[in-house]
Order: sequence, then C-alpha cells, then structure tokens
Amino acid sequence: MDKLRVLIRQKPDRDNLVLYYVDPLTGREVTRSAQTSSRKEAERAAARWEAELEEIGAGVGRLSWDQFRHYFEDTHMASRSRSYCRTMTASLNRFEEAVGCPRWLDGIDGHVIARTIAAWRAAGLSDNAVATYARHLKAAFRWAHRMGLMRRLPEFPILRVNGRHMRSRPITILEFQRVLRAVPAVRPDDWRQWVRFLRGLWYSGLRLNEALVASWREPPIRVDLEAGRYPRFVIRADGQKARRDEIVPMAPDCAEWLARIPEERRVGRAFPLLTRRGTPFTKVRKVSTIIAAIGEASGVVVNDEGKHVTAHDLRRSFGTRWAKLLKPAALKRLMRHTSIETTMRYYVGGDADDIAEEIWKAAKG
Repeated sequence: MDKLRVLIRQKPDRDNLVLYYVDPLTGREVTRSAQTSSRKEAERAAARWEAELEEIGAGVGRLSWDQFRHYFEDTHMASRSRSYCRTMTASLNRFEEAVGCPRWLDGIDGHVIARTIAAWRAAGLSDNAVATYARHLKAAFRWAHRMGLMRRLPEFPILRVNGRHMRSRPITILEFQRVLRAVPAVRPDDWRQWVRFLRGLWYSGLRLNEALVASWREPPIRVDLEAGRYPRFVIRADGQKARRDEIVPMAPDCAEWLARIPEERRVGRAFPLLTRRGTPFTKVRKVSTIIAAIGEASGVVVNDEGKHVTAHDLRRSFGTRWAKLLKPAALKRLMRHTSIETTMRYYVGGDADDIAEEIWKAAKG
C-alpha cells in the first residue's frame, strides 16, 4: 500500500498554514487548516492526519467499504440506467444487512460471500432474488478489481435457480384481448390511448421504459419504416438497457400496425400516452402500476402464485411468439439480449410442445 503523504503550504492571504494531500481516487486536493502558523506544530498536525488516513484506509490498495461505495456510486453508477442503479443499490444494501458494513474492501473474500448468500436465504429471499443480488454484487467487485481498488476478486458460488422457467408465463392472443377489454374499467376517461399503448407493447416487444420514449422522429428510440430494406427501430445508447447504439429489426406485424397511421400523424411519440393534464407520462413506475391494475381487472393469471399479467409479460409473450419462428441468434437480436442464455429460456416451453406433438402423433400412428 502506498501511504498518503500530508504536505504543508503557506497561503499568502492566511496566517495559519494549510495541510493537504491528493486523493488517489479522484486526483483532487483535500485540504484543511493546520490551525497554527508554527511549522513544527503544523508538521505534528500533518502526522496526526496521516495516521487518521491510514486508519480509514485512504491509501492506494487499501480502501474502506464506505469509500469504495461512494466512489462506485459517483463514477460507475452515474452512467448507468435507473433500473440498474435501483437493483445495484438494493444489492449493496442487502450485502451490508447480511454481514454488516465491512471495514476494508480487500477484506471481502469467498467466505464473506458465502455467509452473505446464506443470510439472504435464511431471510426468506427467493432463489431468483438471491441470484439477482449476487450477480450485481459480483459486477461491483469486478469493476473494483479492474480499477485496481481490489487486489483479489472474491469467489462466488454457482447459483442455480430451480429449473429454467420464467417467473411468469406468456399470455395468448385471447388473454391479451381480455386485457384490452378490461382497460375501460380502470381508465374510463382515456381508455383508447391505453389500449393503443398496450398494443404497442404487444407488437413491438419494447420494454416499458423504451415504449414510453419511442418516437417517430426523435432519439433515443426512433421508428424507421422506410430508410432501410425493412422497418426497424433506431436506438441510441441512452435509450436501452444494453447501453449501446443499435438498429433493431421490427417485427412484421408491428410494422404493419404502425404503417396504418397516416403520415401526417407520424409526429411525436409512437405510442402516445398522456396524463390527465395533457403532459406525456414519464414515470415508468406510475405507468407500470396502472398496467398492473388493468391486468388484475382482466383476471388473467400468469403463474401459480396468482400473479396477474403486467407490462413485462407482454414483452415475454412477444419473445415466445417469435421463438417458434426464429433461430436463437435471430431472436437474441430481436429481443436485444446480452446473453444467449436469456434468449434460450423462450425455447423451453416450445421445445416441450414440439416433442409432445411428435410423441402423440407416433402413438396414434
């Protein structure tokens, strides 16, 4: 570890000497008054400050947990999406709750991680929640290791979620129609725009936050029906979860649906959704809550725990519909998944149905 050196300087406009050091993380000077004009007393004050910095681990290669977390949030998380930051913050909070706030970042090893996961499970967290928190925690430590803040990356156990099933099933076209019929009960005054928005989710496969900003002409997500050989979505890096610029093929039924809009009306949002005051909805959580209420009013249940259809179930249904027609690599591109493993989940149910069909045909034959 490189020990921080506290230096002394005299400012022309001050009688007292000034103590300072350069923060190795930010590169900025940190100063404080020596509270004396005597050089010898200032040197003793500098020595005391150096001892304090040593105690909290402010040197390079030895970082306190609090320092790491502040630095991680101010740098890495500042450039990530809100949903990522919410989950990452929850993961770090859960880590602190499980094992207490660690003193040193470098003191976190495989034993600490194992205790953390055991504590999460003892607290009643589901396998999915444990896997999600562990994945984000590991990403934070990988970043620290790459930045040279952590000498060794702690070992994480392989976490297997029971089976490979999605947390809720896709819905059928008939169930989707039930959802649309339930809209007026929840939004009697502006049900037409909510029906259109839900159709937009159904046909496009966009995530909820993406559908809210999809536009005919403006970034970050732009509908393009004519420029390429086929209709597509032009997505800027700040418009999607993967944080990369991308041109994504548009599903044919989505393109046909959007093409019905007269050209003179192709301005503003592609799936306009306005509040009762006439301003665009911007809060994803509010829209998600309203769609969840519509799903509950429809009575469409998507898992054994009685969960009703939500906005993300429409994207899940989109992926499942196209999984029957596309190869995994093509579906991965359409869904914009980072990992092919995520894409392959859409094939689990379909494969079982195809095999069952062959078995029943063979039995009848």
